[in-house]
Amino acid sequence: MSRFINTMMFLAAATAAGLVAYESPLRASPACNESAGPITYVNLPAHPFGVVTTRDGCWIFVTMIAPKIPGALSEVPGVQSGIGVLSRLGGKITLVRMIPDKGVPGGMVLTHDGKLLVVANGTDVEFLDVSRAISGNGDPVVGVIEDHGIVNPQSIYVNVTADDHFLFVSNEFARSITVIDLGHPEH
Repeated sequence: MSRFINTMMFLAAATAAGLVAYESPLRASPACNESAGPITYVNLPAHPFGVVTTRDGCWIFVTMIAPKIPGALSEVPGVQSGIGVLSRLGGKITLVRMIPDKGVPGGMVLTHDGKLLVVANGTDVEFLDVSRAISGNGDPVVGVIEDHGIVNPQSIYVNVTADDHFLFVSNEFARSITVIDLGHPEH
């Protein structure tokens, strides 16, 4: 419950006061938009699910789900689920780092101000600081909201309103959506 309250206080402060400053470690440059050709394929260590890019196109976030060993419940050793942070520079796309995820990361959305990456991961919704995710400095996970009222909701997709005020989460198994007021200071 404490992490939920801290998350909502962070989100309310960031939304209301603009306290979180986003500065990309790589300034937008024409090199981000150089192309290696009309189609580029990028090999990844796990199964990709969701993809979003920063507004400048220099950074790509990919949710990845680790493959399971056939006939077993465990994942393939050495491969984990998480959010891949990819750099797009000079016509090349490179996996810079993986941010581990304890759940099954699915859909994600960037807030329109570019400060937060919100990821639905089956059991909860995670909030990541974009500048930390890109730079690798500090823990990018700034909060988690768990839906305590639903058992195994399979939160699979998220979306945010144009003013970054409301977040919508689809709960596939629960046949419901969760609406989160990101600007509500009492959370």
